[in-house]
Amino acid sequence: MNILAEWLSNPQIWIIAGILLIVVEVLVGGMFALPVGVSALIMAVLMYADEQSLLGESRLLTDWEDILIAFATHSRKRWNIAAPVSKRGRG
Repeated sequence: MNILAEWLSNPQIWIIAGILLIVVEVLVGGMFALPVGVSALIMAVLMYADEQSLLGESRLLTDWEDILIAFATHSRKRWNIAAPVSKRGRG
């Protein structure tokens, strides 16, 4: 589990995952990978800001559970925004 925690707490991994998911979305389509990719990029920014204490003195994302919960929350919010937009485009 230690390796998982190291990978999840690395902002560069989130940047790579976000870019790859956005590229997959551009190549395949379907409006699934784009919200998740954008959420991964947001997580990278949040983790960097948290590491640099830009969000305050207390750390928000301290362990891998906090990181995954924040990522799931952001992904769901992005999905709620993207789903109606994709339905309108097909309609």
